[in-house]
Amino acid sequence: MINFKRSVLVVAHPDDEILWFSSIIKNIEKIIIVFNKCENKMVNIGRDKIFNLELLPYKEKITNLNIKESGVFNKANWKIPKSTEYGIHVNSRNYIKNFSKINEKLHNELKGYENVITHNPWGEYGHEEHVQVFKS
Repeated sequence: MINFKRSVLVVAHPDDEILWFSSIIKNIEKIIIVFNKCENKMVNIGRDKIFNLELLPYKEKITNLNIKESGVFNKANWKIPKSTEYGIHVNSRNYIKNFSKINEKLHNELKGYENVITHNPWGEYGHEEHVQVFKS
């Protein structure tokens, strides 16, 4: 059993905290969302609405790193996946650059926390950015 005192949840996208961690979210002190913007304007509008909801019961716990997605979803070779220091192998400079941005921003955000809870090593269902957040 995890002692949730001084625990932080780090997720890739808005809604990942509910989809993957809803059973523990009430016990977490802080929720860090790494990515917010992407190439899809409709997704961006929806995410902005989520962050502005006054009814979101845990809104005060959320820190948004506001890093733009690298656009690599479904770009890895999952038949022969290759783990890298920055996530999973994909042909994207933005993906590699995002790894540095994530680590730089998380460095200060994670100070003082004993438990960091995040995505699994293979990104739940093979999401490249979930893998990258795990590696960070």
